[in-house]
Amino acid sequence: MEAGQEIQGVTPLVQTPVEKIRVVRLKEYNLIRSFVESSLKQAYVWRTAMEYPWGYMWRKPNKWELEVYKYNNAINNVEKLPVGGIFKVTNKVIKPTVVLRSLKSNGEIWFILIKPNIIGTNELGIYYSTDTVELVFTREAPIAITPMTPIPFSRPIPVYEVFETLDYYVSF
Repeated sequence: MEAGQEIQGVTPLVQTPVEKIRVVRLKEYNLIRSFVESSLKQAYVWRTAMEYPWGYMWRKPNKWELEVYKYNNAINNVEKLPVGGIFKVTNKVIKPTVVLRSLKSNGEIWFILIKPNIIGTNELGIYYSTDTVELVFTREAPIAITPMTPIPFSRPIPVYEVFETLDYYVSF
């Protein structure tokens, strides 16, 4: 290709509905990235759970710990938003089902069980809270997590990737 020559291509005509990915910036991005990119080989110490009376814990030394609580109740007070997989939480008291905690910064990511409708099954979602709104992102949410400030070699992490990794540890 010669200098100054433009690359031309064909834009595909999509035959299905298209949902744009929304970007959520989190200060716990490094925690999520470490969790998602940790090896899933059984030989590693963080692939073995420790059982306590209150639940289970997996721990990657100096990085993160994953706590899963026993005997959880789903939150019924959620409002489905127009975008699939995103719910507004109206409960005043939130109890996490799973907590992913950084051993470096003490940051946490909460996962909570919700019951989107009366006859539906419980769904696990990532709890996201700001000063004005409390949301839950389930596996189907068109959300990608990025760092608060640009970090070299960072990449958007889709929420489904977080759930796929969590599925290697526990299922509900």
